[in-house]
This record gives sequence, C-alpha cells and structure tokens, in this order.
Amino acid sequence: MILLTKVGKRYHDRPQPTLSEVDLRVPAGQFLFLTGPSGAGKTTLLRMLFAAESPTNGSVRVGGADLGRLKPSQLPLLRRKVGVIFQDFKLVGAKSVFENVALALRVAGGRGPDLVSRVEEVVAQVGLNGAAQARADTLSGGEQQRVAIARALVGRPPLLLADEPTGNLDPGTALEVMRLLVQAHAQGATVLVATHDPKLLGLVRGARVVRLAEGHLHEERP
Repeated sequence: MILLTKVGKRYHDRPQPTLSEVDLRVPAGQFLFLTGPSGAGKTTLLRMLFAAESPTNGSVRVGGADLGRLKPSQLPLLRRKVGVIFQDFKLVGAKSVFENVALALRVAGGRGPDLVSRVEEVVAQVGLNGAAQARADTLSGGEQQRVAIARALVGRPPLLLADEPTGNLDPGTALEVMRLLVQAHAQGATVLVATHDPKLLGLVRGARVVRLAEGHLHEERP
C-alpha cells in the first residue's frame, strides 16, 4: 500500500534535513502509529502520501503508483483513494455538516440519491445525524473532528491518514475519535495516525508503531 525508499526532505530555511534516508513499507490493511516529538516531520511525511508535498530525494509509492511520476491530471484520482483527517479540521465553517461531508463525494462526481444516502450513513456513523444541518462553525471541537472523519470516510478510501487527530480534544472525545479510526480499520482501510501523544499507542491492539526523530525512522518494539 505504502512504500517509501530513501526519502529525504530538506527546506532551504532549516540547517538540518526534516527527513533523511527514510524507508517505510506499510502493507494494505495495517494500522500504524507514526510517533515522535512535535516538529519531527510527521506532517511532512503524511503530506507526501497524498502528494501535497514532494521529497527532495527518494521515492514515494502509494497503491503501486510512484507519486513523483504522476501528472497533475492524475492527482485527483489518487486523492479519491486517500482520506485525510487534518489536525485543524479544514471544514467550510459557513456550510452545514451534511454539505461538508457531501463535498468530498461531489468533487469525485457523486450526485443524486446515492450521494444523499451515503452522506447520511456516514454522518450517523460518527454520531452526528442530529446535527446534519448545523453549520460547521457552530460545533464543538470534538464535533468538528467527527465531521472531518466523516468527510475522510465518505468515499470509502482504502487509505486513511490522520494528522494528530486527538491533539486538541479532551480525553473522552479522543477515545471516541480513536474508536472511529479503529472501526474504519476493521472495515478494511489501511490507517496511518501521526501523533506525539504516547497515551494513544496502547489503544489499538496489534497496531504497529514507528518513531520519527532527528529525520530518521525507527521501528518501535512492543
């Protein structure tokens, strides 16, 4: 599903590389925690997986596709196969919960009763069916995170990326968010969660843990 080979990333305004000679293989169906301190490069690595960022050197492959060789016209197709949950949600505040979730399907060409049915299904799945017509900017942080998860799940992507999905949430809401990610994994998705919170690592039985520090990736042993 994911294959990184000798991946490096250097920014001109930083003396040290953010990533250095990173190798990572994530088979389809795996649940993986990418951990490490804030600023270690976890977000950079995740952004490479949906071609929002390019490596300085090395190759990034997702689902068999070499992202460095994709044409701009091919990126929308790639991104339909990758659900992304951003730390800052990236919702359209003036639009309703339903509209925010539906947007992901409309971009992919979805229309009509099938779109409505699927959006209603996933909004209910994240526990927001009673708030489907509420504006996103009237919701609590935990509710907004659920909307972000619903938007990532609605297209049934085989790969789900979550960048610090519990970083701004209270412990109870964080547990609920993790339950939703585990549920998506149980339904067949490959899930990669970037977090600097060590408390999350024991919440998913059988999850793999890799640590990013000083530009290098290290496998954590149970």
